[in-house]
Amino acid sequence: MGRDKDGNVAMHWAARGGNVALVRLLLSRNCPIDSQNDANETPLHWAMRAGTRGMAVVQLLVESGARANLYSRSYKRPLDVAAEGFRDQDNDDNDRALVAVDPQERRTTRWNMLRYSSQCRTLVLHHHECLDHMAKSHHDWEVPDRIDSIMSTLASRTFASCPPQDDSKFNSCEITVSNEFERATLELLSRIHSADYLAFVNELSKELDRKRKQQLLENVQNSNDSSEMSGGLSQEQHHIVPFTPMIQKKFIKEAKTKADGHSDTSFSAGSLKAARRAAGAVQHAVDWCVCLLESAVLLRVVLVGRNRNAFCVVRPPGHHAGINGLLSDAGSCGFCLFNNVAAGAMHALSDEKHRPRCERCAIVDIDAHHGNGTEEIVRKCHDSGRLLFFSVHLYDCDKPKKTNEFNYKFYPGTGADDDVPHNVINVPIAPLWREKEVIKSICTPTNGNGSAATERAQTRLKTKADSRVSSSTDLKSMSGNNEQQIGDELQNAFAAKPKSQLPTSSPHYPPHYLMGVGRLAYRRAIQHRLLPALRAFNPDLIIMSTGFDAARGDVGNARHYVNGTQAMGLDLEPEDYAWTSRKICEVADICCNGRVVSVLEGGYGRTPPSIPPPPLAEPTSSEEVRQPLEKGFFSECAMHHLKGLVDPYAE
Repeated sequence: MGRDKDGNVAMHWAARGGNVALVRLLLSRNCPIDSQNDANETPLHWAMRAGTRGMAVVQLLVESGARANLYSRSYKRPLDVAAEGFRDQDNDDNDRALVAVDPQERRTTRWNMLRYSSQCRTLVLHHHECLDHMAKSHHDWEVPDRIDSIMSTLASRTFASCPPQDDSKFNSCEITVSNEFERATLELLSRIHSADYLAFVNELSKELDRKRKQQLLENVQNSNDSSEMSGGLSQEQHHIVPFTPMIQKKFIKEAKTKADGHSDTSFSAGSLKAARRAAGAVQHAVDWCVCLLESAVLLRVVLVGRNRNAFCVVRPPGHHAGINGLLSDAGSCGFCLFNNVAAGAMHALSDEKHRPRCERCAIVDIDAHHGNGTEEIVRKCHDSGRLLFFSVHLYDCDKPKKTNEFNYKFYPGTGADDDVPHNVINVPIAPLWREKEVIKSICTPTNGNGSAATERAQTRLKTKADSRVSSSTDLKSMSGNNEQQIGDELQNAFAAKPKSQLPTSSPHYPPHYLMGVGRLAYRRAIQHRLLPALRAFNPDLIIMSTGFDAARGDVGNARHYVNGTQAMGLDLEPEDYAWTSRKICEVADICCNGRVVSVLEGGYGRTPPSIPPPPLAEPTSSEEVRQPLEKGFFSECAMHHLKGLVDPYAE
């Protein structure tokens, strides 16, 4: 088989020219369909590079069995190089000879391939049983409407024929939406939770289900007596019980338990099924992103994922659920029943006949709250060397006064330190309500004589803070040279300080103040802490605990005061979630063939602007608001996150 100086065969050049007849002729002569050149690119890569000119060849190659999941030396699949053009073969400086990419042509070329190659699509999992986990009232934070808002927004933006110039919409060939998956087995849940906890939840579910059926029967009888057929249950008749106080009494043995009216976590007759279905979604996603397909035609087993990645739109969330559900120092279950991501990780690490062995799994938690339950499970894993847990989260604890109790802590008040022996990396971020202290700790030496570098850093950081009043900030303005320049100036400022003046040695300024606040601190944590850690760990699978409660205005990242006011802790925009997804997917392409499973955690919505926040009994609890939270921005963040999974290399 003849090759040119770059290792290309005739099939590469036929694909590049969009010559369908020649490609068909070469296939009839048994020319290798997946032949790779020196850059490890196949003819399918080249057909995709050719843009719309190669669309017919793409269809022919895929239908003839070309493998769509083969990676080039730059760790890209054919789908990822759509309409990128070709490097100048006669130019030594190849990196500068790339043809400019037309975004519309790129999307059109991608959609053409996705119509014929379902294994490159993103899997979106949801199930109606997740709606049966009932909250105390419709204006609670963690309610079924969270799922409905995401799925309805996705449905309204998904079209079979989507205009390529509108990048806010999804083409139906980009995603596979499914509700065909089973509930998690008790055997799987027993790997992460204690037998006593599982038995308690099971018995509680049976009791509430028995009361629900009895109430239904009484309603039917009353309806017959009054000649009104209305056999449904009202909100008050669902027998919803406060879950946190029950766990505190059963497992924590606390003398003082959370008041029933202040319990954020509820349990209803449908909660157990919903929680098992949520964990089952992650289990299913793992199997569909890391699996073995057996081909009777090829008479061989091919390692291939049935989907590129997955997004599990499920509830109740799970990352606060530890071995016994509630952790002793948490004070609340945080809306969580079973730890969905931990269940998925343990399932991935187990030996299954139908898929390859996963040697290492990384769990990445980007929720505004520390995943304390996940960390506890990872710490007590019998082989923690196969697990990595990374969490970037808000952290704020008021100093204890005369007692050992904190006057205030942002829930759950953990995640301040790493645990290197157990592969636990925590990146706490100071909240925006501490911004003045953070700027002072970073940029102002204790002797009052700041250097030019510190003054520039302080001014630029303050400018970034002021820019948050706008509704959205350009994605590129928060990355690249601008962010790097700020980071360099701050680093120079730290280096210029005497050791006694560094925040790490000051009792007034905690070490995590060095990260800064807001979007800049979050992006710095992802870029400089998460990505290097993932590359070093080299996982076979990445599972994301994806909470959208770090978004600007979400009640989940606010500090709530007893007088009814609230102060926001983070200000992430939808673009930040898309950026995070793409960064993680890029590393996944290098380490684990793009295997990423994202699982919904927090994110609740905003207080309607016309309604002032009500007074709260406890500043750390998620009390009721008078009207349902506005979930438009929450859904928008979810759509951008999904966009990052669907197209990690979009400009």
